[in-house]
This record gives sequence, C-alpha cells and structure tokens, in this order.
Amino acid sequence: MTIVPALFVLAVAAVSPGVRALPVRSLAVGIQTGQQAEQEQTHDIGAALWSMRRSAQERDWRECVRWAGIVLAMPHGSIALIRAEVLLYRFAAERALASDAAPHTLAEFESIIADEGDLDWLALQMRLLRNSLGDELPRENQPDTFEPAPDGLWTTATPEDHGLDARPLAAHLEHCKKSGADAVLVARGGAIVQEWYSPLYHEPVYTMSSVKSITGLLAGVLVDAGKLDVSQRVGAFVPEWNEGDRASVTVEHLLTMSSGLPRVRGGVGMNAGGDATAYCAGLDIQYEPGERFVYSNEGVQLLSPVLETAAGVPLWEFARDELFAPMGLTTTEMRRDSVGNTLTYADARTTLRELARFGQLVLDDGMVGDRSVISSEWLDAMAKPSEASAGYGYLWWLYEDPKVVAMQGYLHTSVWVFPELDIVVARVQSRPYLHAVEAYEPGKMFAWIGAAAGESR
Repeated sequence: MTIVPALFVLAVAAVSPGVRALPVRSLAVGIQTGQQAEQEQTHDIGAALWSMRRSAQERDWRECVRWAGIVLAMPHGSIALIRAEVLLYRFAAERALASDAAPHTLAEFESIIADEGDLDWLALQMRLLRNSLGDELPRENQPDTFEPAPDGLWTTATPEDHGLDARPLAAHLEHCKKSGADAVLVARGGAIVQEWYSPLYHEPVYTMSSVKSITGLLAGVLVDAGKLDVSQRVGAFVPEWNEGDRASVTVEHLLTMSSGLPRVRGGVGMNAGGDATAYCAGLDIQYEPGERFVYSNEGVQLLSPVLETAAGVPLWEFARDELFAPMGLTTTEMRRDSVGNTLTYADARTTLRELARFGQLVLDDGMVGDRSVISSEWLDAMAKPSEASAGYGYLWWLYEDPKVVAMQGYLHTSVWVFPELDIVVARVQSRPYLHAVEAYEPGKMFAWIGAAAGESR
C-alpha cells in the first residue's frame, strides 16, 4: 500500500503526466460566486488545504465545505490526488450537515479512486470514516500494518518483563486508536514494551513542532563544543538584530520563547514566501525580552542562522553528523526551505522509533552506549523552568505532576519522558483524520503510565 504524507499533498505544483483532470462541480453548500470567488482564487493551495483540514478538525463543517470549494476551483484542484482528498473532507462535512449532496460527492470520490492506482490510502480513510458514521460496508481484508525492520536501536520485551501492568497500557493504546494516531511506542529501560502501527502509518513521518526540541538539543551540542553561549546576543549572528529593541535579545530568549516576538497568525509556513530566515529576521518584537512566554515559530526559526553560524557548516549537515549519526539514526533529517535554510521550528523527517530515541537520549543522560552525545549539564539546564514559564525550558515542555519532560507537536506527534519511571512514550499522527472519534488527552496518558508503573494517583 502506498501512502502519501500530508505535506506531499501540499507540495503538488503541477498535473503529473497521465493524471486525469476532472471538471469542477458546484457545491450544494457554500458556492463561491462573483467578487468573493475572484478573491478566493488568490489563495495559496497549501494554505487553502490547511484551512479546510483545520475547519474539519474544529467541526466547523460549513467552513470546511467553503474551503473545499475554494480548492476545487483552483487550477491544481483538478489533480486527482488533491481532488480526492478534498472530496473526502467535503463528504464528511456534507454528512454532518445532512446535505443531499453527500451521495454525489461519494460517487465522484469513488470514481477517482477506481481510475487511479495509487490512492488506496485515501480509500482506506474513506472506509474508516464511513465505519465511524455507521455505514454498513461489505467486509474487506484489513490492509497489512507496518512492520519495522530491526534497527539495532531497540530491544523488545513484554510489559511484565519490565515490571509494568499491561492493562493500563492497553487502555492507552485504545485511546490512541480512537483519537487517530498513526503509531505509538512505549519503552522502559531502553526496551520497547508496546508498539502499534495503524494501516495508515508511512515513513518518513514528520515531527511537527517536536523538532523544536531537537533544535534545543543542537544548541546544547554547540554549547558543549564551546561554539555557542546562550547569553550571546542574537545580533552577533543576525545583523538585522543589532539595533533598536531587538539588540538586547539573547540566544537564551529564543530558546525559552521569551524574545518578545508575538505569535503570528499563519506562522512561518504561510508567510515566509520560501525564505524562512529572511522573513523571521525582518520581524519586530512587541514585548520586553524575557518579560513573557509567547509561543513563537518565528523565534525558533531565528535560531537556524544562529546555530548555523556557530556550527560553521550548514545546520542540517551539523545535525546529521553531530547528533543524528552518533545516536544511530539513519532516517532522521532536518528539512530545508526553497532557498536552503534549515527549518528549526517544524517538520524534520523521522520514524516513530527514531523519534523515540530523543526521549531515550534524555533518559540516558545524553549517552549512547559509552559515548556522550550531549552533556548531562545541558540536559539539566534544558529541563529547568525558565523565568518566563514554569512549564517550559530550552525548547522542551516541562510537567511537575507527574515529572515529565516532553517534545510536543501538532496532533500530539510528541515524545514524553518520565525520568522517575524510566519510561518513554512516543506518538505520531500525520493529519487530523476524520474517522477519529475522540480527542487525544495527554493527561489520561499520564495517569495510565503511572498506573502501569504501579503509582497510585
């Protein structure tokens, strides 16, 4: 089964040879006409797809239908891959709105799937969606789930081998399945004690914002090597930040989300125009540096030129050679924008098992075997609450009850480290699946992990 990740859909920029273009049909709900339709044609297709998915995630079904119509009216909306996904979302919205158009949308979707040979991942999503809606479908063989190859990174064991009660772990796994996870892994003592993959799992996976925590580790590698000091001014690396209020912003401010940058609507991905670093370097701060915690993709992306200058080589290359390779990671890599900037705020490529290794690195005090990859001194500093937020260190999230250090990303593509329990939990999800019947709740996971380890809460 071939599965195309969500970001591949956003990247489609031309009709592939042999792909059938389909006529645009009007919507029963949310038809775009006149001046409004003309204005909507100016939308970037990636941004429009994102807005459609987000509307569905928030169960704003009329907005979902509206954005579906915008995408279908775009030139690339006739590409079978894009059109089929949009019809999937429109069908879900029309069913929720009890629209008579739903059967027609389903028929068109099935026509595309029948004509194209590489969209079975979307066909499976439609099947899962219709099952969740109560449709009685003919029984079909379940697609094979992913089987990870031996990687030399992990051993496997039963929960009981490591003193864990399997029942709370099973409850957490069921929660992952119902909330739309692509995969989940639980490890204790360096051994995987639970691992599950949905039929929709595909590698590489994208880290979402969990890559910010990898950026925090890269800063530590540079500090350990004497190439970086967190008290240095950002202006020493980014000339535009040498004047005005921005001149007092330090590397530590960027690491703790307290640079004074505001949260920007749309973020780097929708506003940068292909040059993420230039976009972020041109932003102004709105608050006194160190005054408050404000989650900022832009502030973390600004660490890209800072760390790259300190490293003296392209940052993606430094990450590969000085962090990923020593950890034994062969798939994980930092992504770059269209002009070559390493993206430090989102979406490194990885696998479930490799993503979980970052949590194990923290548990093992920065050691891989007998090699120190990152110092325990940096890990201690990284897990210390900043002055701006008790729940945040150097690009890692912090919890006190229970004690947890975490990488966190969109859709709970995250790694949670329980240092007092010697446990790592990793979960990945590539998109907000329409067949999910409940929202993932990390608090419930904390309770289940504590119960599995014999803690009474």
